[in-house]
Amino acid sequence: MNFPGEVRPPQALLDAQARMRDGKEPSLHQIGLLARQASATGDMDAYIQLFTKVEPRLRRHFQHHSPEAEFLRSTGKVAGNINVFRKLTYKSLSGPVPAFEKIYRRNGSDLKRLQWVARHLWGRLPCQMPQIIEIVPGQRLSVVLFAFEPFTPVSPDGLIETLRDMNEFSIAHPASAFDVIEPAMQQMPLLYQQRRQTLAAGLALAGVSESELAGIEAACMDIVHVFNHADLHRFNVGRNGMIYDWDCACFAPAAHDPGRAIAALRTFRRLSGLRDFIQNRLGRDMAKTRSDAARIMFFYLVYAAKKKLTDQNTDEIKTLHEIFGHIRSAL
Repeated sequence: MNFPGEVRPPQALLDAQARMRDGKEPSLHQIGLLARQASATGDMDAYIQLFTKVEPRLRRHFQHHSPEAEFLRSTGKVAGNINVFRKLTYKSLSGPVPAFEKIYRRNGSDLKRLQWVARHLWGRLPCQMPQIIEIVPGQRLSVVLFAFEPFTPVSPDGLIETLRDMNEFSIAHPASAFDVIEPAMQQMPLLYQQRRQTLAAGLALAGVSESELAGIEAACMDIVHVFNHADLHRFNVGRNGMIYDWDCACFAPAAHDPGRAIAALRTFRRLSGLRDFIQNRLGRDMAKTRSDAARIMFFYLVYAAKKKLTDQNTDEIKTLHEIFGHIRSAL
C-alpha cells in the first residue's frame, strides 16, 4: 500500500499486521505503518483499536475523543513520533473545543524539545506557536493535544519574512541566556545527519575529501550556538503567522535556520544565484558578512543534498564544487 507522501513496500505492512495478530509488541516504525494505513483508508476504528491495544493507558483518551474525530492530511515518515494527525472535539472543563492530536514517543527527544520550547519561550517568540491543551502520557507513547488552527501554508515571501524575524530572535538568544537547556536540544537534528552523509558522497565525486568537509563543518559549528527552529519550511509556517512543529528545535549556529529554509525553498544551479539570494532576499551584505554568508551556504548545501549523485550528474557536481570552494575561501 502507498501512503500519502511516501512509498512503502507491502511486506513491511504485512509484517506489522502479522506481529499484531501474534500478540507481539510492534516497533514504533510498525505502529506508524499501521496508523498511516488507517489514515490512508479512513478506517478510524482500526486506528482506535491499534492504539488501545499497543497503549492500554491511552484507552480512555482514544475512546473518549474519537467518535467525531477526522483524519487530517498526513505527511512523510518521521523518526520520533507517529506522523498521523487527527482533528477532534476536545471535551474540556470549559466546554468542547477543536483540537488536533499528535502522537509522540514517550520521553523521546521530539517531545522533550517541544515541552522545553513551550515552557521557556511561550509568549517570547516573534511568532505564534500552537497552544498545548494537554499531554496524555502512556507507557510507550504520549498524545499531545494542540488547539486547532485552520492551516494554509505561507507564501515563499512570507517564509523569508518569518525567517528574518526568527533569525533576529535566535541571534539574541544564545544558549548562554538560558539556565536550563534540554540535553536533546544540544544535538543537531537527525535530518542534518542524514543529509550530511548524502552531501559527503556528492562532494567526494567533486574531489572533496571527508577530512576537508569535516574541517569546514567544524569551522561552521565552532561559533556561538543560538536557538533554532531547525525545520523552517512553507508547510511548517501558516499564513496566520503560526509556526508549527517545534520537534526539531535545537541550539545551533545562527546560520543553520537560513540555510535550512533556503534549501526548502529552491535549489540553485550556480553559486551566483545562491549569492544573490542571500544578499537580496536575506539582506546580507556579502562584502561585510562574508564568513556568515559562507556558513549559510554550508547549511544550505547540507539540506539541499536530497539525493545521491552519480558521475553522470556533471552539472550538479560542478555546482557543489563551486559553492564548496567559495565557502572554503570565505572561512
